[in-house]
This record gives sequence, structure tokens and C-alpha cells, in this order.
Amino acid sequence: MHRWTFASLAPLLLLAEETCLFYGNPSQPACPCSYALEATADFLYLQPFEEGLTYAIRNDARQGAGGADGTPGGPLIDLEPRWQPGVRLSFGYAPSFTARTIWTWFHASTSDHAHSELTLPGVGLQSVWVPAIDTSLLYDAASFRWDLDFDTLEFELGKRYDVSSSMTFNPVCFVRAAWIDQAFHARYGAADSASAMNDFRGIGPGFAFRSEWGFARGWAISTAAGFALLYGQFTSHYGISLASVPLEELLNGVDAKDHRLAPAADFSAGIGYGRCISNKRFRVGGALSYEAHVYWNQSQLFRPMGSDAPGIALQETRDLSIQGFSLRGYFEF
Repeated sequence: MHRWTFASLAPLLLLAEETCLFYGNPSQPACPCSYALEATADFLYLQPFEEGLTYAIRNDARQGAGGADGTPGGPLIDLEPRWQPGVRLSFGYAPSFTARTIWTWFHASTSDHAHSELTLPGVGLQSVWVPAIDTSLLYDAASFRWDLDFDTLEFELGKRYDVSSSMTFNPVCFVRAAWIDQAFHARYGAADSASAMNDFRGIGPGFAFRSEWGFARGWAISTAAGFALLYGQFTSHYGISLASVPLEELLNGVDAKDHRLAPAADFSAGIGYGRCISNKRFRVGGALSYEAHVYWNQSQLFRPMGSDAPGIALQETRDLSIQGFSLRGYFEF
């Protein structure tokens, strides 16, 4: 029987050390001497957008153009959402079989206001989020605020394929849970206001496809695209307050709960750099990417019909989109 000694194992240990030491193929997503555990942290800089963010009409009877409710009107005043920060964290195990947990946090708040002179008849701001009981009622000021709380948690499983010496594919399937809360508040003049909320709690399956192309030592271009189908509950509320009109004549305190499917799509593309260190036992790197997310039928808000039917509101379906950039830090051990 052959007895293994340190002297007989030395060549094998030296070969393994050299394999790790001279490792440098940019297409390889992991260092050969690590345990293939990975942790990432993304700094997000995103801009949300949703249809229906018009909050006032700049009315001017001198324009002679027909506006809302048959009154002369001018341009619409829209809320322009600002770019705001967010965070994404993930932890996973990624040799050829991949498993990850991903958490995304993005909370945004955007507000805007407008002013107008009331010195001339028919000149001022016309309300949008409260019904125009009297079409001649105009305001000297209007303000609007949109608050968005966007949180998702994903658990994914996949398989990485080395298509060539510089290209890898990673198809995955996942389960995503989403908490998306929206709040709207519009104010007109000194006392008239409207408030609305739209909260979503959903969960569902999805799939994604990731690819990475290593084009230089340590540098790679990565892309990803995915689709998810979430099922959950929408909770919406709409209420108004007008100082000059009795509440019993208005639509106030409308609440609704619905269970619906809400599809979502994701896309990202970017460039990154990774390097194995400490005899190829650890890998550090980073990436800069552009990403876009669309959540269809995300808003289920009620909106007033107008002066013809101030006590009636219709439920409108709107899509939510978020786009921007992510700066990633990566550590494999």
C-alpha cells in the first residue's frame, strides 16, 4: 500500500496553487479557489414615472380654446418625478448551479406647486383631482405630492452555462414578493384638497436570462432580462375636502379592494470589472448598469368625473415604470 507523505503531495499542492495563481480568464465568473459564495450591494439612482400625474390646468379665457368641462383652458401642469436613491442587496451561491436572495428598497417622494394671478376674469388654475363643482371656480395656487414605497424580495434558482471561453449564460427562475405603496395629495387654494392611496401586496413566479461577455482581462459586459406575474391585493382610497361645498354633495371616502394579476418586466445592461485576489481565493469587483422596470396595471385609483357628476368617480388603471442606474460592489469568497 502506498503511503502518502507531504513530499509526495507537494507536487499536487504546487499544481493547485499555480492553477489558482495564474487564473485570469475574464470570462470565468468565479475564482477557482473560493467557495463560490457571493455578496453584492447596489447603489441605485432611479426615476419613477406613472401616468395621470397631471394636477392642474392653467386656465386663461383669453386663449379662446376649449378646456376641461367645456371651459376655456390652457396647458396641463404635470408633476415631474425626481431622480432619487435606492439600495439593492443580494447574497448567493454561484458555482455552475446558482441560488440567490435579492432585496430591493426604493422609497421616493416628489412634490410640485404652481401659482397664477386672479386679477382677470377667467384666469387662474383649474383643479384636476377634485371635481369642478363650479366651472368658474379658479385658484391662485395648486400643489401636488406623490410618495412611492417600492420593496421587493426574490428567491431564485438557476444554472450557469459556459457557452465559450468568453461567454456565459445564466437562465434562472424565481419567486418575487412585492410591497408597492403609493400616496397622492393635491391641494388647491387655501382649503380645498384631495388625497388618494394605492397599496399593492403581491407574490408570483418569474424567469430571467442573464449573460456575460468577457472582452478583456477582468472586464465584461453583462445583460439581463426577466418577466414576472404577480398576484395580489390592491387597496385604494380616494377622498376630497372642499370648504365651499357640503360633503354630502361630493364623492368622499371611496374605498376599494381588488385581487388581480399584475405582470412585471425587468431589463438591465452594463459594464463591470472583477479581479481575483489573495491567491485567487477571493474576488472583488464592481459594475455600472442601466436598468428599467415596468409594473403593468399597478395603479387602481379612483378619479372624479367632473362638474357634470361630482358624486361619481371612475377607477382608472395605470402602469408604473422605474428606470435609472445602479453602481454595484461585488465580493466572492
